[in-house]
Amino acid sequence: MLERLLLPLIAGVLPLAFPDPATEQAPTPPKVIELTITPKPSPLQPLRYRLLPLESQLTPGNAVPIYLRIGAETKDEAIDLISKETIKLLQGTIEDFPVDEGHKLTDQFARRLKQMDFAARRQTAEWNYTLPEEREDVINLLLPDVQELRTWSRLLPVKARLEIAEHRYPDAVRTIETGIAMGRHIAEGPFVINALVGIAVANQSLNQVEDLIGRPDAPNLYWSLTALPRPLVTVRTGMETEQALVENMIPELVEPEGPLTGAEWASRLARIHGRWNQIAKMLDVEATSVLPPNTSLPAAPPAKPTILVPDDPAKFVADVLPEAKSFMTKRDVAIDKMTDAEVIVRYLMDLHREFRDQDFTPTYLPYAEALPMYDAVEARRKERKGVVSGFLNAFQPAVQTAHTSEARLDRRVASFRIIEALRMHLAANGGSLPKSLDEVKIVPIPRDPMTGKPFEYQVDGEAALLTSQATPALSYRIRVAN
Repeated sequence: MLERLLLPLIAGVLPLAFPDPATEQAPTPPKVIELTITPKPSPLQPLRYRLLPLESQLTPGNAVPIYLRIGAETKDEAIDLISKETIKLLQGTIEDFPVDEGHKLTDQFARRLKQMDFAARRQTAEWNYTLPEEREDVINLLLPDVQELRTWSRLLPVKARLEIAEHRYPDAVRTIETGIAMGRHIAEGPFVINALVGIAVANQSLNQVEDLIGRPDAPNLYWSLTALPRPLVTVRTGMETEQALVENMIPELVEPEGPLTGAEWASRLARIHGRWNQIAKMLDVEATSVLPPNTSLPAAPPAKPTILVPDDPAKFVADVLPEAKSFMTKRDVAIDKMTDAEVIVRYLMDLHREFRDQDFTPTYLPYAEALPMYDAVEARRKERKGVVSGFLNAFQPAVQTAHTSEARLDRRVASFRIIEALRMHLAANGGSLPKSLDEVKIVPIPRDPMTGKPFEYQVDGEAALLTSQATPALSYRIRVAN
């Protein structure tokens, strides 16, 4: 798929947003995040602090040209500096944040940060990729802007952290707001990689919400978090582009508008075979070799499919015809009056649509409802055998990975809402942690978006443990400041 050409980018996307799912196949104990909180009621103006700009206050216009100008005339040394310094400045606790170094970096790029602020408050994000013009060659469509914006976005959490360290909380909230809005703008691009980078950018801003919640004098952000949309960043646009990918690259797999002659079916089959070989060669794979497993999304790939695509059209027909006849007969399709070419083409069309629909159906459910279906999706992938099945299998993305990333972002927001609800409860109940979340009556307690069930909560001595067991697990140990 087109993201196959962006493996260096993909390798960096999910670690920025979340730990790599490929390392989490076996259940592992979650890292327990230590958090000390202070009692804090809701502000008298609960929506004073916004984590996403109000639609009614956005500036008319397209944000993308502003984003793309941020990196204009920037030397490679500056990009390297951002990459190295932001990693260093975001390590450690907020109490250890090196304020002078934070100022030095953010002051150097102050104009760029201001442009991000402007862009994040535009009404639209129209990326205008040449997908309509290059549908058949989409695998070669380049997305350098995605990588570039991922780099620039790293300045925002540094700026927010600096502002939190200096107790400039309204400024920090605005910077976090900029990062979340920027992530949503990036995700409006048409590809799954846009959504994954957008999730990563939004998530690095949520990291600073975690820093802010732990400050003794920080405002309570329960209603600011509650006002965020759900999902916070959607992968739906990219998923629906992926659904059409195979038919875009091989338009002969689309149902013909009217009846075709035998010669027309033969011509269509020849074009499919030609495109098939062309795609394999675009991927730097010889047409008679094994095509690599799908790498569209950063997930552990399914078992490597064996996809042998004969260069000789006659051999291709001979190899595929038996499975095509068997497939059509099992579905009670009368093939006795069809040419061999029509049988094969109709088989390819139907099998592609079956695979596509089976794999993508769960993405339209809430994540908690979709999760049991993904096991069936993976089982079907492993059962698919043969020349055609192997080829189509390689072009079906690991949809669960993208859906999981979307849900994990929402789970972070939900967990922060609970922590802020606990701060309200502390303020109203003499600073004592509730024995259970059912005791918190002051505001609603959200459920875990990944399970559809309540978060787990238990008090252990002077601390409370807030946990989500959905893979990968999430765990906070919450203490009340003395």
